[in-house]
Amino acid sequence: MSFFNRAGSAAADPWLGLTSVFGGGVAWAVGMGPWGLAIAGGMFAAGAVIGGVLGGKDEEDSEEEGLPELHKGTEQAKLVETMDRYINDLRRLRSGPKPDAVVDPSIEALVATENAYPNAVRVAAAIDGLDVALSRAGGPSNNQEVRASVQRMADRRVALLDKLQLTVDEVAEVYTKLLEMSAAVSSMDLTIGATKDVEQVNASLDSLRTSLADLETQAQAGS
Repeated sequence: MSFFNRAGSAAADPWLGLTSVFGGGVAWAVGMGPWGLAIAGGMFAAGAVIGGVLGGKDEEDSEEEGLPELHKGTEQAKLVETMDRYINDLRRLRSGPKPDAVVDPSIEALVATENAYPNAVRVAAAIDGLDVALSRAGGPSNNQEVRASVQRMADRRVALLDKLQLTVDEVAEVYTKLLEMSAAVSSMDLTIGATKDVEQVNASLDSLRTSLADLETQAQAGS
């Protein structure tokens, strides 16, 4: 499915419109006035972009082959496990008795991270493959071509692992800032500080979207 088709499908999702309206309404209620309309529009556009970039779990996606099994105990496997834990944490944050100002960005972060999880697994599997290849390459060689090939694989492994680590760190940042905003809103701290929390969460979501899009590119390159 193309980017524009996925974006159109995401924009047509009633949940996206509903959460956008809620987000703008909460912003209006806490005294942000017309900024509430801007926030609602921004949330709607961001949701459509996420749908276009990462796609949704429709019938086409459900027909894809199963995800590769990862090697146990590796650094990349632990990063994937950490990402999975954050997905569960975001689900709890979304479903708990939280204000809409917290639930709405939680839904956005959850949908984006869930859709990107298969890419994280594929990137980790690519690292597993490089580990196997490097282990079979043997010790130091006097052949220049062999050394160059081994170095390229090693560099590729480092780049993939760094990308996976960055993505998990971005998810962690969004989740932590959502917790911070939840505490602020729950304590009725609906002042300038709360507005700043909303802005920080939105900035973190922007950064997360970029990282997830990069991760998808790496997963496709390794497939």
